Amino acid sequence: MGKFDVIIGNFILRKSFLSTFIRLFLWNLSIDFLLIFVGFITFGLFPLVWIFLMLGLANPDLPSLKNAYLWFENACLIISATIGFWGGLRLDQILENISSLLPPMIGLIILIQGIASFLEILETIKN
Repeated sequence: MGKFDVIIGNFILRKSFLSTFIRLFLWNLSIDFLLIFVGFITFGLFPLVWIFLMLGLANPDLPSLKNAYLWFENACLIISATIGFWGGLRLDQILENISSLLPPMIGLIILIQGIASFLEILETIKN
């Protein structure tokens, strides 16, 4: 575990299960929504760089892939980067159809991040 992970762990982890879940869930959602928003602003360039750096260069080591929550978190990162990239390239279409396009995608991200946060807390409690 890196120094950054320890700092974030100290920031997020609390004694109460619900408090830890809410903090972790909001932390993960903020990263996903920030990735989407910055993708819109940079016309899709930043999400490509982010995904390359996070999943390409700093890829998770093989033993950590046994943790189910990492699969869900990485899936959300990929979905968020895809929305940010696509939205940045097609900003005019997003603005025209925002009420029909974004709610299902955002709902999917919220659902997957909720599952990932729950699984990560269970993994933390187990250890």
